[in-house]
Amino acid sequence: MTDGLVSTKGIRTSPTSRLVWADSLKGWLIILVVMGHAIQWVLGKEVDESHTWNLIYSFHMSAFMAVSGWLTYRPRQKPVGVGKVLVRRANQLLVPFFCWTILFIVIKGWNLLGSLWQFIYKPDDLFWFLWVLFFIHLLFILLQRLSDALHLPPTIPLVVTALVLPLVIGFFRTDNFGIHFIVFYLMFFVLGYLTHQYGILQIHNKAVLVALALVWLLLAWHWRMHALPSWVPTVSFLPESIAQYAYRAVTAVIANVVILNAAPFLLSGSSRLNARITLLGQWSLGVYVAHLTLLTLYGRAALRLLPSSTPYCLRVLVLFALAFTLSVLIVFLLKQNKYTARLFLGKI
Repeated sequence: MTDGLVSTKGIRTSPTSRLVWADSLKGWLIILVVMGHAIQWVLGKEVDESHTWNLIYSFHMSAFMAVSGWLTYRPRQKPVGVGKVLVRRANQLLVPFFCWTILFIVIKGWNLLGSLWQFIYKPDDLFWFLWVLFFIHLLFILLQRLSDALHLPPTIPLVVTALVLPLVIGFFRTDNFGIHFIVFYLMFFVLGYLTHQYGILQIHNKAVLVALALVWLLLAWHWRMHALPSWVPTVSFLPESIAQYAYRAVTAVIANVVILNAAPFLLSGSSRLNARITLLGQWSLGVYVAHLTLLTLYGRAALRLLPSSTPYCLRVLVLFALAFTLSVLIVFLLKQNKYTARLFLGKI
């Protein structure tokens, strides 16, 4: 959800240029994020039975990681110091993470230090995306430095780490400090980075993209957050968690291959709708944290205001409209002051 600087052909031309399709893609993705959470708040424990929710969750956050990886690749750019990059990423991601977390804790009236430590220890309880994306950037930089030290092509450490780490975490099943999310989503960040770097990974054949999209739909239709489809065979000597991660990874990889190759053609237009979606994409980080805060604090209360006879679809639409509209308004207000924009939106 961080900013990227590239031309319409994927090559950065100036510090002020932006890639229209990437911002537009982030705009559509954040709409899906809010919709997915609205469905989750309405259905509760029964959300796994919603095919719409499963379709959204099968790819939406991995697509954010993939487009972040795409934007991280900067051809013909002079090397930038590690410290400078990390400070920039910390300002964009960690500062908002801590500011929104502290605000949430204060509103709830919880013990500040104890609760803050709990959100660091288990960042996936709330604003995990900011935490995970920062440490993916950190790991990415370290792998680049490792390749320089070993005189290896940068692709080798990136690919090996992205493929091996999920297996290691799958065996040990640790989720402290968001490690399981970091290693899982690293592969999509690397996928986006390498797709931008190597033209051979870019698919221009529409028939192939349509075929891959159909495969994704088939896999996503049977996708579950914490379970394998009944038709997927299991291997006795492998933990089931690895098989689950593998199914989720394959499904999301196929979806992201389609997205990274189709979005530049479908979302680069200059229509009024695309212009608004593009602007929304530039605000996606703020909308992400704001809507999560609103739903977590007030989502259940908002639903109780609706009559019990309100149809499911209408309940979802009402909650989505409230969360989305108020989140955009909050981001707009935060942007009016340079200090709130920096602390809560990562604008530097």
